[in-house]
Amino acid sequence: MQMESRVLTTLIPPTGEDRQVKVAHTAKAGAHHQLDNIAAAIVMGLTAMFVATIFGVVTNFIPSLLVTLILGSILGISSGAIAYIVMRD
Repeated sequence: MQMESRVLTTLIPPTGEDRQVKVAHTAKAGAHHQLDNIAAAIVMGLTAMFVATIFGVVTNFIPSLLVTLILGSILGISSGAIAYIVMRD
């Protein structure tokens, strides 16, 4: 019986079939990791956009709502891009 931590697989050298399965599993995990990074960067960018827009509306720092929305969008896009670059492997 194999333990849940898969310690037994580290003790036995893999065969050719095991290597192919491991490579396919690693490629699939890499794609999921990439999607997780993109989703996290989008959430961070949208949060930054929301906070910047609410701050601009509440404080009335810039009297025009359109300019406040544009600045919030620019901040959101740039912070999302920076978050993605930082999280990228």
